[in-house]
Amino acid sequence: MKRSLLPIFSLLFILSNNAWAQPGTSCSTPIVITGTGTYTTPITPVNDTWYEFVADTGGLYTFTTCGLSTCDTKIYIYDHCTGLVWGEDNQGTIQYNDDYCAYQSQLNVILVQDSTYWIRIGDYYSACVGNPITWNMINNGFIMGCTDPAACNYNPNATTNDGSCIYFPDTNCTGPDLTVVESAITSSLYFDQENILATDCRIEEGCLNGYGLRDVLRFTTHIKNIGAQDYYIGVPSASNPQFSNTNCHGHWHYEGYAFYALYDDLGNEIPIGYKNGFCVLDLECGGGGTAQYGCGNMGISHGCGDIYSAGLDCQFVDLTDVDTGFYQLVVRVNWDHSPDFLGHVEETYANNAAHACIHFTRDGLGNPNFALVPTCPIIYDCLGVPFGTAQLDCEGNCDGTALRGDINDDTTLTQPDAMLYVDGLIDNTLSEVLCTDMDGDAEWTVFDAALINNCTENGPLPLNDPCDFPFGISNELDTVTLSILNVDFWNHYMDVAIKNPSYKTVAYQFEISGMAIQSVTNLVSPLEYNVTPDYALNGTEVIGISYQQMLINTNAVPDGLCRIYWSAITDSVICISNIVDIVNENYEASVGVIANGCAVVPPIAVEENSSTVAMNIFPNPATDVVNIMMGLMQHEDVNLFVTDGLGRIVQTSLFKNVFNQTVQLDLSTLSRGIYNITLQTNTGKVTKRIILN
Repeated sequence: MKRSLLPIFSLLFILSNNAWAQPGTSCSTPIVITGTGTYTTPITPVNDTWYEFVADTGGLYTFTTCGLSTCDTKIYIYDHCTGLVWGEDNQGTIQYNDDYCAYQSQLNVILVQDSTYWIRIGDYYSACVGNPITWNMINNGFIMGCTDPAACNYNPNATTNDGSCIYFPDTNCTGPDLTVVESAITSSLYFDQENILATDCRIEEGCLNGYGLRDVLRFTTHIKNIGAQDYYIGVPSASNPQFSNTNCHGHWHYEGYAFYALYDDLGNEIPIGYKNGFCVLDLECGGGGTAQYGCGNMGISHGCGDIYSAGLDCQFVDLTDVDTGFYQLVVRVNWDHSPDFLGHVEETYANNAAHACIHFTRDGLGNPNFALVPTCPIIYDCLGVPFGTAQLDCEGNCDGTALRGDINDDTTLTQPDAMLYVDGLIDNTLSEVLCTDMDGDAEWTVFDAALINNCTENGPLPLNDPCDFPFGISNELDTVTLSILNVDFWNHYMDVAIKNPSYKTVAYQFEISGMAIQSVTNLVSPLEYNVTPDYALNGTEVIGISYQQMLINTNAVPDGLCRIYWSAITDSVICISNIVDIVNENYEASVGVIANGCAVVPPIAVEENSSTVAMNIFPNPATDVVNIMMGLMQHEDVNLFVTDGLGRIVQTSLFKNVFNQTVQLDLSTLSRGIYNITLQTNTGKVTKRIILN
């Protein structure tokens, strides 16, 4: 009889699973170490061993595998475990090194006393599997350096003064000097695809310009400090002006670090660039410096550099919506020319940018490709500055002050600009020019007005500013449906419903046909979305927008949006004819769909609306007081007659010189029942039924 292999496979599966629960196999099950010394990783089926260490004293620590192991090793240091996202590179680390000494690694890290760190000893893509890795941790003790803040070479990390302080005007008092390594960009370029299926931080933070499958061109950013002084950024905190955590990651970002921009062959900036805030650290010291800065205390030592590899999040530009052609990718460091935390300015800003020239193409199937252009001339801005940031404003003036969306010409964007924009859309007085095209799509809609309002309510910001126009995102994953909910031909109104299952809605704009609008009322609860829809009398367009950022809650089934009263029926069918734009809570353009969008007009309604006068009554049914909405073709005197079920006149009212207005009629003296109200002028007459409860 043959022995079954099932128990053996089951045992192997159990052993394999148990291996992941063994100490050292993850940051949540680390090997706890309590002091410096030499350690050897256990032989396990996994590539990495994790350790947890609490620094009993602060200072400069060295972690090394140099001379201790033979396989290709890496060292990673993290300051958190919960929520950690890590990879084979420096993602999530406060310090990382590969190949410091041949295939071995070494880190010099400043650790804070009583802080917890996670140390990951790993290898280069399984190079050490089956073999232990020996590594060493050394506490170098006090940090020597200049401790006088008045000195030009003050070292904020130094704990012991080594007598090296120098002061202005000493000729050795030079500053830091950041530069971008151009070869790191050109040698690392490759196309990739990002599939964005839901709300994503990379959308909010500006490094992706849309949802779905995105074509991105990845590259490595390598920034070196070739000056004689550290570029010190400091400890991330609310009191440090170098940092911001106003981002959806909730992590501190250094504000002025890198700016990625794309220019066409005429030097015009393509509106897909963004400012990238990083954790800034010493990742290599090929210039002879000593690594000392990490994510908990940021900076770049002189003679060191920071590297963000092409595989990391946001190390790309999004070319999905860019036309094929010749372009320059420009990477700027310290783009706002800010001094460091200690007030030191760079020796020069002339070397703060690097570029790559590419020929961007697509094949017959739409797949992207590129070729490096060997001769890449320096790009000059409109002021003639190499790699400068001056651009033509929306009126075509170089480095001009014309501001997109400044409808009232007061040189700033405010809420009245958004309101005036909507007014211009409704009465067709908005100038459709570059300065009013907020998203650069050559269309002028409520989306543009919403973008202005988003700027006034949520900007400006140092990174990925909502006031940095032209810019706007269409969310193809957010579909909003408008439909006809109800038509009351007796009382001359149509109710429009909204179904927005994925995102809340802040603004909408749609067109109707077959009727002339007399008025529009909001059907959404005012506690949820307190707006007064905009429309033109006898027009065919409705706009709703909350300038206070109130939102229409998500609806999985159609729910009331607005009620449209008409003054006249103009066709045999009334319809929601076109959705111009719908804007969601993230100020993105939703996909608008019309369902059940038309209603056939009965013959009696067509005949009634052929009159030169129109009337709407609301509420109906009513109690004591009703509103009479009167629409006339010209100014006339109006008689209102209330008749009972037997045709007897029970109440009359006269209104002089009426055109289009709404009046209140007090019916409190009448008993409950059904009455007719007749509006009569010299040119026409219309009768409506009213129910008194």
